[in-house]
Amino acid sequence: FWDSHAGAGPRSTPILNQGKVFAMGGTGILTVVDARDGTYLWSRDAASETGIESRDWGFASSPLVVNNLVLVAVSGKLLAYNIHTGEKAWEAPDGGESWSSPHLLNIDGVDQVVFMSSEGASAYQVEDGRVLWEYAWPGAQIVQPALCANGDLMLSAGNARGIGRFTVTRESGEWR
Repeated sequence: FWDSHAGAGPRSTPILNQGKVFAMGGTGILTVVDARDGTYLWSRDAASETGIESRDWGFASSPLVVNNLVLVAVSGKLLAYNIHTGEKAWEAPDGGESWSSPHLLNIDGVDQVVFMSSEGASAYQVEDGRVLWEYAWPGAQIVQPALCANGDLMLSAGNARGIGRFTVTRESGEWR
């Protein structure tokens, strides 16, 4: 991947997990190789599968491995694949543009993947991609969400809109 203002890609960081390297390229292709010898294991053209075309700087989301799934973002859409077979496990709704990466956080005792898109923040159940909660805060999402020591969540809306600190709680099974 190459563009005139930022040069050669990719725009993301590969991840090493369970003896495999997972790498998402700037064109939206997820490739998995054996970490010891570089043997090709499998790949998925996540961009083609979703019908999402590369925007501006290409795709810049780093993969996230949780249990036996690898999650990647194609702009504002999350996809999860089985790390051994490459079979798609789930696909989340499209949230518009994003150059952020999925982020595993434990909020109120529940592991969840938090992701920023141009619509705001969304949290997904790892196993099946079910939306746990959403917070509408439109903007150009690049910065990762961060968990504060007290459990609050720091989010950035980009485009000089600032940073916000939010408390996410669960009451009677409902996220607020």
